[in-house]
Amino acid sequence: MLQQLFKLPRTTDFIVACSGGVDSMAVCDFYRRGGKSFQIAYFNHGTPQADQMESLVAAWALNNQVVMHRGLISSTTKPKGVSPEEYWRNERYAWLNSINDGKPIITCHHLNDAVEGYLFGCLNGTPKVICSTNGYIQRPFLTTTKHG
Repeated sequence: MLQQLFKLPRTTDFIVACSGGVDSMAVCDFYRRGGKSFQIAYFNHGTPQADQMESLVAAWALNNQVVMHRGLISSTTKPKGVSPEEYWRNERYAWLNSINDGKPIITCHHLNDAVEGYLFGCLNGTPKVICSTNGYIQRPFLTTTKHG
């Protein structure tokens, strides 16, 4: 069951950052069933499965009459010394910033993501905690477990 740390007012328009994975598709369906007015943002990272995931998200958006924004990574060549994940994250958030017109952007991070990220960071000497809000980025599902 999805539980939110905070709720968006029913009249608030927002954007869901949607990867096409189980977590983000469940969040989109949660908001659709709740009668929320939202848009979807899909960022294509140029990975082998990215086009297939984009097609899945586009079909869902079309079937549910949800506006979809599409972004594409600017280059598949990452800077030296930067992990692929960090490069993709930086590119994705730069694009999300470019489409943001003052609407909250919801990411679908959950408790498992937060714990995994923290433990991985600890093992590498760079522990970090995922914040529930960071400017226009909001993560209302950080207390929900993946299979909760």
